[in-house]
Amino acid sequence: MEVLDISLPDGTVRISSNVLRSDSLEFNGSWSVPDATGPFKVSSSRNSFVAFGCNVVAQLIPHSTLGSLTYASICAAMCPETLSGSSCSGVACCRTSIAAFAGDLPSYGIQVKHLVGQRDHWQVPTAAFIVDQDWFSRSETEMMSNFISQFRHPVVQSAPMVLEWSLDLISDEGLFRLSPIGPVSSDFICLSPNSFSYLINGNYDRRRCSCSQGYQGNTYLTDGCQDIDECQQPDLYPCHGTCINLPGTYRCSSKKSIRNLPGLITIIAISAGFGLLFSLLGVAKITNKLKKRRAKKLRQIFFKRNHGLLLQQLISSNKDIAERMKIFSLEELDQATNKFDQNRILGGGGHGTVYKGILSDQRVVAIKKSKIVVQREVDQFINEVSDFGASRSISIDETGILTAIQGTHGYLDPEYYYTSRLTEKSDVYSFGVILAELLTRFTPVFSSHSSEVTSLASHFVSLKRDNRLQDILDPQIVEEGGTEDAKAVARLAEACLNLKGEERPTMRQVETILEDVRSSKVHHNSQTTRVGQNVPKYQSRNEGTRLYSLEKEFIESSEIPR
Repeated sequence: MEVLDISLPDGTVRISSNVLRSDSLEFNGSWSVPDATGPFKVSSSRNSFVAFGCNVVAQLIPHSTLGSLTYASICAAMCPETLSGSSCSGVACCRTSIAAFAGDLPSYGIQVKHLVGQRDHWQVPTAAFIVDQDWFSRSETEMMSNFISQFRHPVVQSAPMVLEWSLDLISDEGLFRLSPIGPVSSDFICLSPNSFSYLINGNYDRRRCSCSQGYQGNTYLTDGCQDIDECQQPDLYPCHGTCINLPGTYRCSSKKSIRNLPGLITIIAISAGFGLLFSLLGVAKITNKLKKRRAKKLRQIFFKRNHGLLLQQLISSNKDIAERMKIFSLEELDQATNKFDQNRILGGGGHGTVYKGILSDQRVVAIKKSKIVVQREVDQFINEVSDFGASRSISIDETGILTAIQGTHGYLDPEYYYTSRLTEKSDVYSFGVILAELLTRFTPVFSSHSSEVTSLASHFVSLKRDNRLQDILDPQIVEEGGTEDAKAVARLAEACLNLKGEERPTMRQVETILEDVRSSKVHHNSQTTRVGQNVPKYQSRNEGTRLYSLEKEFIESSEIPR
């Protein structure tokens, strides 16, 4: 076997192979890999199967499949009356690739057959062979010209062929050593440092070695991979400055850049400083923005959890309520309490703290801030605010369908039990029960002295009609508010508790009456002030009692869970 070239990186060897020729139109031959038990095989990707002749078909058949229809390669060469051309494309010459599976076989059969039924205009010899496709691409023009013009065998008697080779872990174990670490595909390393092994076609038992990048040499020898001096090969490794060779690589330094290195370092340091400053400012801005977004989202969650949407719906659905009620934002509460200043605290308890608040219109209000949030207490507070007797999420005038009644026992309009309908006068009845509660300090449903369960509404109306209202009115209410004002509010409560809804006042009328009572109270206080010198002791005692009562209400409000 004549070896023409060996490539360690590619794992190939080029050899000289005979060209099978015959003077007849048909012939049989064979070709086998030199040293069939060795590591060599035909490269199906680097070789081609070529045949010369007229009206013939050439076949490359693996010996293991002789007599079957399995071919490693097959092509046909035809000859018309006029021969011309300089490429092997089917006229007097054919060229084709070799099947990938054929590369693993040690020997082949080559058959050239005449195509029966074709008219033979030419009597030419035939030839068939396996050849390096790169070499044949460079030589086919000359070979075709000689064959067509002289009708003789190709001028060459042999042609180069490419064989691939790989190492077997069992038979070539001396060229590998086991790596203590590494994945399956590289758990064997080659003898030379600065090299690596890789699988051939995914076969774990067959592999090759290759030098690492920046090294070259024979990987199958100890210390066979040597460093490449890139500085000695400027065409392959260009450098327009000072070339410094390093193990496995090189560095190119500019003299100008080295001379200006101090200034460059200063520029880099200043740029890095500004970059770091801008980065910190950007991070701080993004963090602050994320905190604000998180706080806003958290407020939205709490607003929804605390039934704020229900309160908004209640306000928007009733014009009278919208005029008197407002949902304050956290910023407004911070401004009203000076960010919940400790000096604004009016009182406190286990559940909350009451602050003195001053609104933007200079109104003084009490603002309660909870300490412990228990969902059960929140739900109870929402029920007390939004459900004075029965809550309606859909107006009957809009859809004609009422939602399930969620009324509190004792506040519900008696007419509902007969009509199964809730109207605006139903809320008036519920408000009348609240007025009765405030005047008597009784619950809507209480136990009398005879241990019987009694409705506050019916009991209040009964005593009012019997002129026995003083039996149930709270003495402190009468003392602080005055008898006349207490009676006026009692008459209003009686009107609100009328069993007939159409005879009850509207909420606007209720508001007007309460404003009148309040105005008369203010007018009475001003008159009392003018004649205060005549009754100084009574005025001092009455005012002190009211101030003490207001302070006590604030303290109790902070202690009672709402």
